[in-house]
Amino acid sequence: MHENIKYMQNKLMLKVKFMKHYLSFIGLILIIGILTQEYVALETDMLIVKEINISMNLTPDYNTSYVTIPDQREGVFGQMILINNTKDENKTASLMIISFSDKSILEIEASEVLNYFKNIIFGAFKIGGAKEMESYNLTNRYNQNVTIHALLMPGSDNSKFSRLQYMGLWDFDKLNYFFIVSEDKNLTREIIESLDVKDPSIDE
Repeated sequence: MHENIKYMQNKLMLKVKFMKHYLSFIGLILIIGILTQEYVALETDMLIVKEINISMNLTPDYNTSYVTIPDQREGVFGQMILINNTKDENKTASLMIISFSDKSILEIEASEVLNYFKNIIFGAFKIGGAKEMESYNLTNRYNQNVTIHALLMPGSDNSKFSRLQYMGLWDFDKLNYFFIVSEDKNLTREIIESLDVKDPSIDE
């Protein structure tokens, strides 16, 4: 009787071992089948962030500093280059780069985005009391016409030291836009006409 029980136990253990090996083998076959099956080619567009090089033809009297804009909205982020003349504190400029990481912006023409920004930015200044004294066009190295708006800021009308703020807004592509502010007309022109954007990973 004892030998029969032991025989049945050994037989059961062999069945269990066999089932374990069988299931492992089936699992291996399924994995191999998944890895070796033919796939339909998939192609999609994605946005990535990459480094670019920005250069301007300015005299050695100028230095630059870089800051990020902390108050960022979802899908939009800003960066700013501060340009200062070490010999003349009045010759300064701020160059802002506004970038989008939302793919839906690609469905909108850059001209529409520019008009949207212009209405918000220049509209806000005018509501605050700024007066547009003149506007004119400059041409950058990419043959784009950049409209410069000269705004007299509020509170400076009766000051003998009153200065105009020269502002311009233009697109680099559908995802990136430039905005410049400066009190110096010549510096504004020099920056816009010489600004060059390059991808350092591409050999010329």
